[in-house]
Amino acid sequence: MIGSPVFIGTRKFSKYKSNGTNYLKITIPREVGRNLGLDLSTCKSDIYVDKNKNRIILEPHVEE
Repeated sequence: MIGSPVFIGTRKFSKYKSNGTNYLKITIPREVGRNLGLDLSTCKSDIYVDKNKNRIILEPHVEE
């Protein structure tokens, strides 16, 4: 994980449906991952919801 949080800008979620299940997708440009030195396409993320501040926190796990 990155040592300290890095703000990479505001992103919108998009909705899509696959096999009858609704999903949310967030798109992050490849150059953002390159600038961080991470391959975000191979990472999975834990998702936390902070209801006090109305925010979602993603904690990525980069597979090496």
